[in-house]
Amino acid sequence: MSRPVSAPSTWNNKQAAPTATAEQLIRRVHERFGEAGVTISASKVSRIVRAYLRDARATSIPDFDAWFMPHVDPTGETAVHNLMRGER
Repeated sequence: MSRPVSAPSTWNNKQAAPTATAEQLIRRVHERFGEAGVTISASKVSRIVRAYLRDARATSIPDFDAWFMPHVDPTGETAVHNLMRGER
């Protein structure tokens, strides 16, 4: 008896991961802000999510949660500000 033959598999972006819709991401943002105790308007959340979707396609940002985090890193923000100020 011979082994079963399998077709070679191909990998493309459509198979890489399921793509979240804008509505799903909007719900996730509301959940994250709710967990953090932050109130934000629905229109602002919608704009943020749609900007992420637009920018993610252009720059290949892989992870929504990594791109949009409800915290601020003051040390990192100060370092970036100092670098940008020095370049002017």
